[in-house]
Amino acid sequence: MDEECHARANRLTQEGIELLNSAETSVLLHALSCFEQAIQLRSSLPLVAQPWYRWGLTAGWMNRADVLSRLERHDEALTSYDRAIEHLQRLPLEMEPAFRWRLGLAWMNRALTLQTLGQRDRALASLDESIKALSHPSMTTLRDLGTLGCAWMNRAAVLMEMEPALPEEAQETAVQALARLKPLEKRDVLAAEASLKARHRYCQATALLLESPPVNIDKADGWILAATDHVEEGLSLVCFWRERADFAEIALQLFRFGSRIYLAYQPHFLGEFMLDVLRPEAGRFLDMAFFSAAEESLMIAAEVMRHRGIEALGPKRVVDLLEMMAKQEAATRQIIAWHQEAGQS
Repeated sequence: MDEECHARANRLTQEGIELLNSAETSVLLHALSCFEQAIQLRSSLPLVAQPWYRWGLTAGWMNRADVLSRLERHDEALTSYDRAIEHLQRLPLEMEPAFRWRLGLAWMNRALTLQTLGQRDRALASLDESIKALSHPSMTTLRDLGTLGCAWMNRAAVLMEMEPALPEEAQETAVQALARLKPLEKRDVLAAEASLKARHRYCQATALLLESPPVNIDKADGWILAATDHVEEGLSLVCFWRERADFAEIALQLFRFGSRIYLAYQPHFLGEFMLDVLRPEAGRFLDMAFFSAAEESLMIAAEVMRHRGIEALGPKRVVDLLEMMAKQEAATRQIIAWHQEAGQS
């Protein structure tokens, strides 16, 4: 009898999962009904005697929260995550690593719901619980490490949304995310996406630190070097996945940041950076926004250099400035030509 009830709950859960990707409210409400029926069935089972029944119950609460989030019923979703966590904490976590993994996932998803509700302090606390669960020595699979990396990445995002933002802590948190995600980013598309987002958060934090006086001069060069590395590695990763995933939006964000950081701190490398990114390659299509962003940055760079005041420079610096201007003018002409070719194709 118990096994029959458990099997029926499994069928309802699977039916609900198959409906989750729909954009239609009526279909999502049907999925919600499936999960709620599964929860009701499993709630009557001997959960203490049979941990796998409770495991199934946690799936019902997690999926219920997911569909409620899609329906933008976030307060109810939060309650469902709380129920899932309550049951996950009562499982014998040492019995099965997947129990601990789902606990970490539940804390992370709860944090994302709190973030949506604007409750950032509580979101950070939930992410810390997620990281604690997922950092256990038993968490060794690709799924475990990828979820841990996502938890760190989401923590960096919340830190940047705090009022005021906490950019230096966000930088450190993004580094923690990348330590987990880099080994996976060319093996798993979800890890690649999270890795790109972690790099973007690092760059956002760096921009804020460099633009908020007083700037820590002792750390600024290291921040700039790390940020440019993250941009270039991120854009290379986008190219690696280009035939299997669409990361165009975050690639453009990284490119804009790279252009901005090179313009402000390493203008002698600006044209080279842009040419490397925009150089035509077989099988690659670049949105026109990349070319527009490049041309805008190069025009700003040219204007800045023209107004630096040659009379205030020594002979060597004048030569360096003129060489830099010539390189950037050549890069501008090349990028405009590529832009025109791309527009005609």
